[in-house]
Amino acid sequence: MTIEFFYPIGKEPEKDPVIELLPKEYCSASIIFYPFIKMPDSWVSADAPTNKEIYKSGSPISWREIQRRSNLNSISEVSKAVIAYLTGGLARGIYQRLDLFNKINENIEPNLFFPNEDEYSMLLIDDMLKVLGSKGAKKVLYNKLIEGSGVFELNKLTTEQKLYLCSGPMIIMDEYRDFSFTCYFDQASMVFFTKEDNLDCLKETKFEGVFLEKETPLIWENHQCTYFNYNRT
Repeated sequence: MTIEFFYPIGKEPEKDPVIELLPKEYCSASIIFYPFIKMPDSWVSADAPTNKEIYKSGSPISWREIQRRSNLNSISEVSKAVIAYLTGGLARGIYQRLDLFNKINENIEPNLFFPNEDEYSMLLIDDMLKVLGSKGAKKVLYNKLIEGSGVFELNKLTTEQKLYLCSGPMIIMDEYRDFSFTCYFDQASMVFFTKEDNLDCLKETKFEGVFLEKETPLIWENHQCTYFNYNRT
């Protein structure tokens, strides 16, 4: 029971609609943002928190809240700022927005951290597993880009296994392949896609992101899409 790594980057990620890049049985997709990370005031370290510390003690702060604090005009501007931060302003032209990053950075309080990159957020992993098991699946399949594929028992995952699932670019899906999450390098978000014709399966999560329309490309910030926020923080 194996799967191949897949990420819908296409040849022209500023133009190619994500929906058209998905395997043919999938028809709905969204981009889900990794939240900013708030550690408790009692947490003290010279370094950024580890994934294990984030899972144990971190709290999610939504991109909408960061937009409000930074007085940015849109969620798209938050996305451009986050990727400018991750890439030092050296990504594609749309993301060369260190001016937006600076607006956020000026409002970063102590113990508040930018989202992790290149891997799933430990603050979202339990909701991801909830979605994967929502139709009765008992196993989670994964393919880590560098290390290959494997299977975990969905209802018996240990903290260490969850940490492994959040340790680099990979795709994970349920055993029936109804729901899939995938992530890649230089990203602070993941792509979710499903065989279902709607994304109601996300409503019981803390996810925040954008629903992708039929024409929306992976680089979505200047295109039509619908923002959603089930996080409320």
